[in-house]
Amino acid sequence: YSPKASSEMRLGVLCVAALLLASQVEGVYYNVNNTRPIIIGLRGAGGSAAPNTLQSYADALANGAHGVAADVQVTSDDVAVLVQGDDLSSSTNCSGTVGFHTLAQLRRCNACPADSDRFCAVPTLSQLLDLVFMMRGVAGPLVLYPRVAGTSAAVLTALDQTGMGPGTWVAASTDTISAEYAKQAPGLLRVRVSPDTTTCAINASIAFWTSARTVGLAGVGCGIPQLTTTILARAHTQHMAVVGWVEQSLSNTSLAAAVADGIDMLITTTPVVAALVAGITRAPPPPSPADPAVTVHRFTAQVPRAAGGIMVTVQRASISRVHTLPPFLFPACDGRAPVTWSAQGYGCSVATNAGFFNERGDRCEGRLVARGRDVSQPPGDSTEAAFGITHNGVAVAGMLATANATARFYQEYISGSNVLVSEGKVVPCNPTFTSCEERAPRTTLGVMSNGDVAVVSVDGLEATRLGPTLPEMSNILASLKVWTAINLDGGGSTTTTLDGQIANSPTCIDTEVACERAATSIVCVDAL
Repeated sequence: YSPKASSEMRLGVLCVAALLLASQVEGVYYNVNNTRPIIIGLRGAGGSAAPNTLQSYADALANGAHGVAADVQVTSDDVAVLVQGDDLSSSTNCSGTVGFHTLAQLRRCNACPADSDRFCAVPTLSQLLDLVFMMRGVAGPLVLYPRVAGTSAAVLTALDQTGMGPGTWVAASTDTISAEYAKQAPGLLRVRVSPDTTTCAINASIAFWTSARTVGLAGVGCGIPQLTTTILARAHTQHMAVVGWVEQSLSNTSLAAAVADGIDMLITTTPVVAALVAGITRAPPPPSPADPAVTVHRFTAQVPRAAGGIMVTVQRASISRVHTLPPFLFPACDGRAPVTWSAQGYGCSVATNAGFFNERGDRCEGRLVARGRDVSQPPGDSTEAAFGITHNGVAVAGMLATANATARFYQEYISGSNVLVSEGKVVPCNPTFTSCEERAPRTTLGVMSNGDVAVVSVDGLEATRLGPTLPEMSNILASLKVWTAINLDGGGSTTTTLDGQIANSPTCIDTEVACERAATSIVCVDAL
């Protein structure tokens, strides 16, 4: 986030943003050109993490899902929470109906399996929205499955608080729920699904489709085995999306057939398998060949509860391979993307998150020059903590004049927040900077005394006060013989990738959930 604010996927999919943009027709995700379907992780990834937990949703987004689908119920104090069964005993160690419990009471329920030694809190819809926003940087696609009537007010409150309404679908299993959302939330996309996945309750007559379009449905859905080419054809004639719902195990042959027939959205408990069958994900890139110009050094930061760190140095002779870039597919820096996404898209052997982003999370904050092009140039004429590479191949870091922070003077340039070391010595933290003593993950960028570029990051976790303070980070850099360096966006943004794969332990929502935050800019080292 912005340093002025409080504190701050593994996405092997390079076509996601293009897919989400290209497949929207009249605000509806619609597979009009028989392109790849949108893969939605039902209750998360269906893997090792318990369903309907934040870690499960994070795993789904990290492993091939474009979005997630969640069961929604409402507590007695009107908070939307993610619980599958009507009785808590079906998915937690508590019992009774969700609607008779307050959020505080639900917080004591464990959603992890009984044989697990972990505690998994029942998440709220707002927490899921924050997770999607941090990991994707875009609003949707998100599918909400109200389990009971009377959830619309709490759902709208959560959506309004996070600004995540666009791209949100409501999958209604009854006419009552469908009518409720049509009246209370007409701006949300609605899909009518059959009450169970073993039978398809959709009437395939032309009259049904005409009526469905009239009442404002954006799509219809049922179990994959019952989908027919007739249903698909008639839905697409009415410009409606066809959603396949897969809660049980299904053969890859059936999935492939649904993809070939032109299904628009696939909601499944196995998003990784589904994405592979749909041909969306790709294998991890092969390791880079031995690179004599790049050195990777892992170390343990000597701070309370020691944290792991990574130092990457790039020889001055290869400085032309170092870039400060906007997110892949967002050349104007007007969006966010996971570092892995940008690293694979740009072909970076090493990449890390870089600059701060505004509190809305949709634009770079500060100055950015990328490959000799001005990307972000906010007004103002002063000095700032920044890193730059001049046109004659010299890297500089420190307090730089913003009047010169343009492509006229720099090939690469990125704004930071603090100078941490200068001429090899620790720079005292500015006492007016409120985050001086905050413990958090850190990302820094600087220069060695011989002109090599140094990228140094240290893991941590803000929720448990793990990681270095800024003064401690200064000492770490000095001990690593970094000559001069600045602080970049840290906290849940700190992410380092090697050969397109995450190399550290990012925590995108500043909790124990392992997830990669979407970033607005990166430091990239070109692969050989």
